[in-house]
Amino acid sequence: MENILHIEVPLLKNVRDSAPASVYLDAWLSSNEYKSVIEKLRALPEEKQKEFKSNLPCILPSLQINKEGQTEHSGLIGVDVDFKDNASAGNFKDLKKLVRLIDCVACCILSARGEGYFLLIPISNPDKHKEHFKSLEIDFARCGIKIDPSCSDVSRKRFCTWDPEPYVNLKAKTYKKIAFTVLATIDSYTDSPCIDRVEALIIEIEDRVIDITVGHGPWLRIGFALANTFGEDPGREFFHRLSMWSDQYEATNVDRQFTNCLKAQDPEKKKIHINTLFYIAKEYGVILSGPEVDFKESLN
Repeated sequence: MENILHIEVPLLKNVRDSAPASVYLDAWLSSNEYKSVIEKLRALPEEKQKEFKSNLPCILPSLQINKEGQTEHSGLIGVDVDFKDNASAGNFKDLKKLVRLIDCVACCILSARGEGYFLLIPISNPDKHKEHFKSLEIDFARCGIKIDPSCSDVSRKRFCTWDPEPYVNLKAKTYKKIAFTVLATIDSYTDSPCIDRVEALIIEIEDRVIDITVGHGPWLRIGFALANTFGEDPGREFFHRLSMWSDQYEATNVDRQFTNCLKAQDPEKKKIHINTLFYIAKEYGVILSGPEVDFKESLN
């Protein structure tokens, strides 16, 4: 079995170092090399910990060094879960036990100061690092956990640490979900009066974590409804946001299918309009309040 953590990552002497060396990630995670210095850090008064920590070695886990000696994305996202952001969580100290139930977590260890946890999660599309991270924020928030938003940076540094019982799962599944930022320029689509209701419908589906794309037929009809109504933008974004709750979600497949929907010339497919989306959503109990919508599906 391939060890997804056995990769060579950049290693810095401290946060100011501009000439990185390298270290194998799995060896770094399990090493006792920094035990004494980490114990010293954790014993310091809080006001002195920040300066002390800034002089510790650190790695860049979302980057790896390839055979040519160049850096590229490692296929991993590092996630910080800090106590200060989750003070209301009564079982925060049990997080390492709880993440065992999350099949995409490859590693969970104590942070350098011991006041939080560091997680590593393999992702399907490194080019969509920030979009994957946004989706992780949503998923963790639904579990009542807030993750540090600064981890969305591919070059995010991770200080050395020590954990007597690190959690490692070499069978971790690849995280495939991608979230898009909610449109901030909705006024630019005033020629499509239904866009605000589609946006509201999608937000309701996201809040309730419902997959309305079960079955290839309904998924295709949703794609055609969005392509025929909105075209490329924001149709493609909407299609991803509706598709991502499926266990079968693959960003490349969603993109490919939506492109096919845009290019389709079949007159019957062109008849599928946005009411189809509302009709399918209704079958899953997602019905917007407010003005009545004609739920009659446009194509059976």
